[in-house]
Amino acid sequence: LKLMMKKPALKCMTLHICISVVAWLFSPLAIAVFKDGAIGSHFGVLRVYGTLTESTCYLDMHSADQSIDLGNITTANFHNVGDQGPLIPLSLTLHDCLRNASDPQRERDNVAWSAHQPAVSFSFTGVEDAANPQLFQAQGVKGIGLRLKDASFNNIIIGQRGKPVLLQPDDSQIVYYITAERTRGELSAGNYSANINFRLSYE
Repeated sequence: LKLMMKKPALKCMTLHICISVVAWLFSPLAIAVFKDGAIGSHFGVLRVYGTLTESTCYLDMHSADQSIDLGNITTANFHNVGDQGPLIPLSLTLHDCLRNASDPQRERDNVAWSAHQPAVSFSFTGVEDAANPQLFQAQGVKGIGLRLKDASFNNIIIGQRGKPVLLQPDDSQIVYYITAERTRGELSAGNYSANINFRLSYE
């Protein structure tokens, strides 16, 4: 009798468990588990935006901040106003220049223009020499100033944008020259220096 009493109880318990499992499988909670692998999943939206712009050249780090040594020159080289020392080259290097057109207005103005090459211009500023404002002041000495010239040996006018220069795609190197020049007044020897700032403009 005892054994017969236990079997129905076992069947009833099994039936109850099966019914409970089936009911749970079709509950919203179970559907979320099987669908996303986690209980209580949440959803959201990521709104991503940005701007794609056309790249321009960038100035080489060593070009942006460089020191130019004009060497040792003697007062014997500067007898007359306008006498100059040796021309010392300096280079401004640009990287990753794109193959694109420069400003078409430049073609109408008969200035440097190309359908495949970008163009840039440089302007240079600094303390002007008191005797000759076309020169940069050489601080520490008297009687000389510093003259800046472009690659064609044309004088650079302080504070004004120079002639546009066409760049080669990828990397370009632009050469300028600087020299000491005799000015009016007393000539005194010594160490001299000058800070010259420059600005790059895309044409």
